[in-house]
Amino acid sequence: MEEITVRQATKKDIPFLAKIILMAETSGHELVSYKKMFPISDSELLSGFEATLDNEQFGHGLTYETFLIAELDGKPGAAACGYIEGEHGSSNHLMTGALMTGFPTELIIAGYKKNAEFKEIQINKTPGTLQIDSVATLPEFRGKGLFKLIFEEHCKAAESEGCNQVEIQVWSGNQGAISTYKKLGCEIASEKYVDINNKNLGGKVLMTRKIKD
Repeated sequence: MEEITVRQATKKDIPFLAKIILMAETSGHELVSYKKMFPISDSELLSGFEATLDNEQFGHGLTYETFLIAELDGKPGAAACGYIEGEHGSSNHLMTGALMTGFPTELIIAGYKKNAEFKEIQINKTPGTLQIDSVATLPEFRGKGLFKLIFEEHCKAAESEGCNQVEIQVWSGNQGAISTYKKLGCEIASEKYVDINNKNLGGKVLMTRKIKD
């Protein structure tokens, strides 16, 4: 019988987490992503993510400290980060600072300028809510419920900190992810789309759920 366990990520997991972030950023539905921000090879992205993740500051999604990993029979198969927005300052500011340790400053500046083209789909994170991000499961481990256990563990940890709301931002075209989150009790709270020359280019969906009724 297969055994699934969930554990806190450690520094040794950083290479695996870098791959998870790259997978999460390449579902095919992104209008904005690190891969689009930084026009470099996947190997360079992985190297940059590894350097970026090697920090011990809580409160954002680019530190190994906020990731949980699900293992199947001792083999890492899925991961996702979770943090409470605003607990240690703005997560966006903290992530920018972390990126500065992994990628050249000029590359980051150019990347944020690209992102500004899609500012109308930016969804602000609500202070005091659990944010779930960088969700990915390796292909050979899918369909086994690994992320469900990660999600539940993040919620338990957030509840112990007095947090009772979870937020997940997902690209509108990623119906598989939206369906998964709905099965976990999340509902669509708001949607934002990019409409250029009467052409819908896609957008973002904010999904939310009470951690405990």
